[in-house]
Amino acid sequence: MPDSADRSVDPSADRAIQSDAAPHVAGGATEEWNAVAVKLITDAALTQEFGFAPTPDAQALYDGALTKLKASKTASQIIDKLSKNPQFVINVIPTRGFPSQFMDEELNVSKKLPGSVIAWYPDSNKTPNGEQGSEIGLIHEMGHAVQYLDNRAWYKTYTRIYYDRLRQDPEVPNSDQRKKNAQLTIENDNVTKHETPVAKELAQGWREKYD
Repeated sequence: MPDSADRSVDPSADRAIQSDAAPHVAGGATEEWNAVAVKLITDAALTQEFGFAPTPDAQALYDGALTKLKASKTASQIIDKLSKNPQFVINVIPTRGFPSQFMDEELNVSKKLPGSVIAWYPDSNKTPNGEQGSEIGLIHEMGHAVQYLDNRAWYKTYTRIYYDRLRQDPEVPNSDQRKKNAQLTIENDNVTKHETPVAKELAQGWREKYD
């Protein structure tokens, strides 16, 4: 689900974060969060299948973000939750050519990469209460994954309205206002429960509501 703040929406072993290029990075964030359920994708062909621009420094950016997120209790809980669900695979693709968003497994257009996808634009973001680092953008999208995991029917109802895939009348598209309301329902819940608590714990910029 597109995010107006330069981000978008719509059991692993121990804790989890894995790279297709380097499953175990000594001394890095991936050493502790050695994932099965959450995977970093750096393969150029897979990245381009989504129309994303490959990010040469993806591994370093990702490890750096995870290292910073370790200092947040809320972020650690989010990542642990996602990492301990082997049936729920999340592929994280850093890209500088596409806004951040979470695509659940049914919205994933890839024929080669099963599971859900997080497109992560590793850049900072300004809020009314200061600047956020790119790691907050990553945990924001992971927050959407938690929403989907915890209450799939609720999440799918609103995201399908937003993406115009759930219509009261198949011949009549959802109104712009109905789409906006659906987006705000998902986004404000995510900001309140996931993004803002992490941002405050890391002493970064935060927002009271999605804008």
